[in-house]
Amino acid sequence: MKWSHHMAEKPIYKCITKGSRSEASEPRASFNWMVARRGFLKVYPNRVECGNWQVPYADVKKATLYRFRHMFMKAAVIHLETTDGYYQFGLSPWASPEAHIALDFEEKETAFKYSTFSILLRLALIPYVGFWVWYEFIR
Repeated sequence: MKWSHHMAEKPIYKCITKGSRSEASEPRASFNWMVARRGFLKVYPNRVECGNWQVPYADVKKATLYRFRHMFMKAAVIHLETTDGYYQFGLSPWASPEAHIALDFEEKETAFKYSTFSILLRLALIPYVGFWVWYEFIR
């Protein structure tokens, strides 16, 4: 591993996240989130990082903070539109990196959406879970 000046720098905020570069619109349950990057979102004075993704604030064209309810909890997703694509970072209810990120966020309250894949997966799981409950506890 090559040493860089970033290695000695400490983040000003760090939280656990799931990150995706495959979603260009509002957050939704989709296959992309099943295979999303898991790791730490690290906030620095001039950028955010997640693994080997480095997003300099100077490259961000638009920053949006989506807030919604998901499975009885409040949740949020940071959506960054940059010069080289999109980044979305899913946040736990207790995480608030946006307070430490030097960007002007547009905040949006939204309903959580589901992709066709996500809906079909849930519909396929219902009979499976029903059969398992019947097989294990009823028969």
